[in-house]
Amino acid sequence: MKNKALYILLVIVFFVVSCKTDKQQVANKNIERYIKSKLDNPNSFELVSIKKLEKDRYFTSLDSIAPINDLFDYKQYEVYADTADRDRPWVRASNLNDLKIIKSGMYNFYKTDCTFRIKVDGQQKLLKYHFELDTLFNVKNSEDISDEIEVIR
Repeated sequence: MKNKALYILLVIVFFVVSCKTDKQQVANKNIERYIKSKLDNPNSFELVSIKKLEKDRYFTSLDSIAPINDLFDYKQYEVYADTADRDRPWVRASNLNDLKIIKSGMYNFYKTDCTFRIKVDGQQKLLKYHFELDTLFNVKNSEDISDEIEVIR
């Protein structure tokens, strides 16, 4: 009976570990789907590289006055907002709203760059795009930055 319970536990642990998907893999898959749909499913699509995901956050009004380096250190923002509220009570409501936004992660997003190759009119084109993804790794914004590609010969 003890061996059977141990076996079931090991199977469950193995299943959970093997089913866990990496954030980068999910983002890569979503970016690839997005590019293909945006370019009308080109036959010659070839993914060259995708940079590692970077977590970022849109700025709040509290960011513009707070001398805090870590965008995700909620405790530092809380301490700063408390002292700022004592000095300037008229910004208290704005600071409370900003703290709520920072704590909830509403303004969090991920960013990355992707380089890929497609065939257009019989010629290979190397394109580079900058992507912003939401916290579920769906593409929110994309920007063509192909002019930033450095060609090494």
